[in-house]
Amino acid sequence: MNRLRILAFKNKPSKPVDLLHPQISTLIRQNKPAKPRRVIPQTLDAPELVDDYYLNLWGSNNCSCIALGSIMYFWDAKNHSTSELVTIDDEDDPVTFVS
Repeated sequence: MNRLRILAFKNKPSKPVDLLHPQISTLIRQNKPAKPRRVIPQTLDAPELVDDYYLNLWGSNNCSCIALGSIMYFWDAKNHSTSELVTIDDEDDPVTFVS
């Protein structure tokens, strides 16, 4: 037996009933605030840095002078640029203070 059914809908379906109170439903549908971006700290590699407790490396204008072995470098934290300032010939006395 071959039974064919043709369905014809004349009326649109009714809107669903909102069972939640309007204030509660708006609280549920609010967007969550964006999470703050993760900040990854930057580490400077300094293989020949003299270990000195009283050594102050950071300047007040967000820059640093660092002596690695016999070479002194200037590092600007604002634009992440590095430049070599001076090379000292005497390797027996390392630089421990920059003024």
